Amino acid sequence: MAKQSTAILYAFSAAVLAFALLHAQLGFFIIDEVLYLFAADTFRLGGGLILDNGLHLAPSTDLNWTELVPLGPSGLTSQYPPGTTFVWAPLLSLFGERAIIVLSAVAAVGAVFATRGLALRLFGDPVVAVIASLLLLFATFMLEYAFVYWPHTMSVWTVALSFCLFLDALDDRRGTVLPAMLSGLVLGVGLLFRLDAFLLLPIFTVLAVTFAARPVRLLIGGAIGVAPAFAILALVNREKFGTFNPLSYGGTDGLTRLEVYLPFAAVGLAALALLALVRLRPPTSRTWPPIAAAATVVVVAAVALIPALRAFVADYAVGSYRLLIDSRNIESELNGVVALPNGTTLFWGLPKKALAQSMPWLGLLLILTLPGFWRGRARSLAIALTFAVIFSFPFAATAWHGGMSSNMRYFLPLMPFLAILAAVILDYLMQRAPGHGPTLAVAVIAGAAFPWMWTALAPTGLAGAHQIWSLYLFAAVAFVALAAAHIPSPRTTIAALVLGGLGLGTAAFNTASDMYTSQLRRAEARPLSDLAYGYSGKVLIYDLMLRSALVDPDQVIALRSRHRDGPDEVLVRAALADEYRVLMPAATATAFVERFAAYDLRTAEGPGNMAEVFWADRPTVE
Repeated sequence: MAKQSTAILYAFSAAVLAFALLHAQLGFFIIDEVLYLFAADTFRLGGGLILDNGLHLAPSTDLNWTELVPLGPSGLTSQYPPGTTFVWAPLLSLFGERAIIVLSAVAAVGAVFATRGLALRLFGDPVVAVIASLLLLFATFMLEYAFVYWPHTMSVWTVALSFCLFLDALDDRRGTVLPAMLSGLVLGVGLLFRLDAFLLLPIFTVLAVTFAARPVRLLIGGAIGVAPAFAILALVNREKFGTFNPLSYGGTDGLTRLEVYLPFAAVGLAALALLALVRLRPPTSRTWPPIAAAATVVVVAAVALIPALRAFVADYAVGSYRLLIDSRNIESELNGVVALPNGTTLFWGLPKKALAQSMPWLGLLLILTLPGFWRGRARSLAIALTFAVIFSFPFAATAWHGGMSSNMRYFLPLMPFLAILAAVILDYLMQRAPGHGPTLAVAVIAGAAFPWMWTALAPTGLAGAHQIWSLYLFAAVAFVALAAAHIPSPRTTIAALVLGGLGLGTAAFNTASDMYTSQLRRAEARPLSDLAYGYSGKVLIYDLMLRSALVDPDQVIALRSRHRDGPDEVLVRAALADEYRVLMPAATATAFVERFAAYDLRTAEGPGNMAEVFWADRPTVE
């Protein structure tokens, strides 16, 4: 069985890599990806981290593009960690943009096998391990991110692999210090690509204090392993942002400000002290109930009596619901989030999904409310759930949905753990209902067919299939899972298998449709990724992200600030005075010359429906 399952994983992995190598589209999905590539191009062509985008012309916010490009002491720079910059630069020089997509696919394959390793370490069952790996690939939304410029799959891979090594150190399987150092080293690599890997530090600390055979050695080894990454991040951020804060994104707000976490750090340290005390002197069966009751009373009283804490708990509950259950309730000041009369909500044109809407099979997790399910699995389940709760905490507490995407992409590192929990639950249900494998298979197929029919026939179309059908199905899966947990009978078990299978099939449909949408969007944006495609000479280009302009110091890209009605006239005037051509989309240029009588326009040859703005009567230079 082990050889067969490994062969299956190798076959699917080869298919993922082949798609990335031969067919995946190279256009951009969103500006974030442009900035990653811009930073890598800047580094490989000039060896620096500062982006050249025309600030010598005028201090215009149009040249900053978005808050994603902060202005540091040395100039504009990418807000993102430097891993993509350092790794992509040689890949782009040697193989072009295709290599970046292939790198994401390789990381996705690495995540699949790291998930297999995690499942084996936690539950020791090869069948569960291969099921979890396949669920990660086809029943979560990770596969969409296997063919993108975003480094999300690198984050999933490094988090899962670091966790595998941490578990080795936790049990002292091959010694403690060496695997802990390796775990920290891999975690550090992940930090260089995405800072969400930082959340592993409190997770590892809690688990080490609670379960480790040698917690002090484990924590010291992990700290040694991750230290080089923190040093690199601190030095890079000093150059980019003027701060040694290794977690900085260059802004003044957001989840990367250290001071945001100080209250939570204080609470966390107190909780760790209590955990250590409980481990050193475990409560007896006689003393445990009053201790638990007293702790509950203290927590409830604190929430009731402290207004700030009460408000935080309310925000956390609301944020959790919006990000985990129903994205349609997300409130945002951003004009790209639009609630439609048909009951769906679009995020910059996409029907973005909360976690349960992406993966309705998550309702199966209510099987965990069965006390008997924990027998023999308690430690492993506690480890997986500890990861899920702590990792999701900062996002749920702030209700930050991650901008334009089809899913809650910040939750991607959760996918291996959720897939493992689902695999354990499915294996449990199959053992309670032997011989119903074909039933589950039919349910999976039906689960993929139902949202397809909804898309084709229902007035809400694909958005309704993603946000309404999936939500109804999640509720149904949760209901039957709860019934199967507390009304043990063949009927409830089979019902849980059938509804869970429907949830798996719908998740597969969601992944496939999201991939299709992503690939279509990237195909339409193909010119953006072509270095040779654009204009020549000194030119200021408005609202058109051309890679040729991003890497040519004579060419400047401007994006209209959302705080201004149109292009910055001061910048346009300065560019013309410095003998730049000024190009804008035709509609924008028309509105601009109507507003400012000193300018005229003509049609410009080149990519896009662009017009050239020039002085109607060139003023006398004083």
